[in-house]
This record gives sequence, C-alpha cells and structure tokens, in this order.
Amino acid sequence: MPTTFLEGLLSGLHHPAVGLDHLVFLVVLGVAAALMRAGVLTVLAFVATAVIGTYVRAVNFDYPYVEQLVSLTVVIAGLLIALGLGAKKLIWLPLAAVAGLLHGYAFGEEVLGADGPVIAAYMIGVTVVSAAIALAVMLLSSKVLALSDPGSRLLRAAGALVGVLGIVLLAQLMMAT
Repeated sequence: MPTTFLEGLLSGLHHPAVGLDHLVFLVVLGVAAALMRAGVLTVLAFVATAVIGTYVRAVNFDYPYVEQLVSLTVVIAGLLIALGLGAKKLIWLPLAAVAGLLHGYAFGEEVLGADGPVIAAYMIGVTVVSAAIALAVMLLSSKVLALSDPGSRLLRAAGALVGVLGIVLLAQLMMAT
C-alpha cells in the first residue's frame, strides 16, 4: 500500500496499465468510442464512475466478487464488438458507467486504509491513465486505423477474442475461489 502522496500517484498511474482486465477493457472502450458519434462521453462516463468506485472501496466499503464482475465487463465488451454493436451508444454508455464503478472499486483495493492525500493522489493517477489509454485508443482507432465500420469482420473477430480472454480471466478467478 502506498504511504506517501508520490507513492499514491505512481501507484495510480501504474494500476490501470498493468492489470490485464483493466487494460483490455479500456482498449475496447476506446475502440467503441471511436465507432460512435461523441464517443468521448462514453469514455468520460467510465472515468467519472471509476473515480466514485475507487473512493467507495478506498473508504472501506466491502462488496464481494468485484474482480469476477470486472472480468465479466471484458466478456460483455468483447461480445458487443463481436456482435457488431460497437457503435451503439445506448448500450455502451450505461455499460461504461457500470464498468467504471466496478473497475474503480477494484482500483481502490490498492489504497484501502491509506490516508486521504494518498487516496487523492492515487485517484488522480488512476483517472489520468484510464482516460489517457481509452482516449488514445479512440483517436488511434478513428484516425490512424480509419476504424468506422462496427460490422467489419476483423473488428468482430477481435471482439470475439476479447470475449474469450474475458471468459478465461473469469474462469481463473472462479477456480481460485
């Protein structure tokens, strides 16, 4: 557990980028955001609710099975892309908000019991990195890859792979409990 402001910040910058479930979800979220009009709002919904989720956990609210639910968000995101539903804001906006709460809650485990300034620094780091990853993928997907067809075979196959990865992550967690 980080004990200083700097340790909290560095830990927050680190967590979303190295947790495979978090990173994969953020990448898929960025791809989906690239496919929809004003997709940045979906990314912001995730980031805003992740802040809430992180704080809720950091102040010692206990909710079981959150890691399994985080893996389930990866499965759902992959499935939506595989089904060609990457551009459906009415589906992705609430998914991003709920996923943000769950991923944020999982992020908060890192600073459980820490002092206020450490929690604040950690939340700044998590927020900056989560937003940066999703927005960078969104920009890269829309500009460099010229990703615009949610029904393309390649994108749908990638979504299926993400869904399978989510199932594997979920199965590993289920076997461990």
